[in-house]
Amino acid sequence: MENIELTPQTPSYSNNTWELEGQSNEHIVAVAVFAYEVANIIQPGIEFRQHTNLKNSYYQYYEEVFPTIDDGWRDLYPSRVGKSYEKEFKAMASILGFAPRDLSARFDSGMSFQTTGSVATPQGRLVTFPNVLEHRLEPFELSDPTRPGHYRYIKLYLVDPQCTTSTA
Repeated sequence: MENIELTPQTPSYSNNTWELEGQSNEHIVAVAVFAYEVANIIQPGIEFRQHTNLKNSYYQYYEEVFPTIDDGWRDLYPSRVGKSYEKEFKAMASILGFAPRDLSARFDSGMSFQTTGSVATPQGRLVTFPNVLEHRLEPFELSDPTRPGHYRYIKLYLVDPQCTTSTA
């Protein structure tokens, strides 16, 4: 159970820490968040992201070769059908949710994360998600800054039932 209290002296909450529940030996496969009491708070929510392994070779732009019925294989250059390196490269980065430099062969990024969205968590809402997604509470503030407010929720963890853990 977690409780976030806001007061007129501290009217907003922001959390920049991403969470991924449990250690690998705990075998947590899913998380459930239930907001059981929300008072005087503007629309709280949870944001999600996931680690994405960027291998440069998967996203590099190169000429394609297509088979034809009459003469076997032939080259079909993207520039002949209105495509260009810059347009395709920027489009691929946009589709995957990255900056173009993250896909560049000249930039070897370490950990890359893809934002997968967010969901509102008003009072009474239960949100469940797989434990491969990192999550954090989105920033929120008091609806009426002259009165205190709070956001109370409980987290539940689903442990893989196929894994046996020692209770000794």
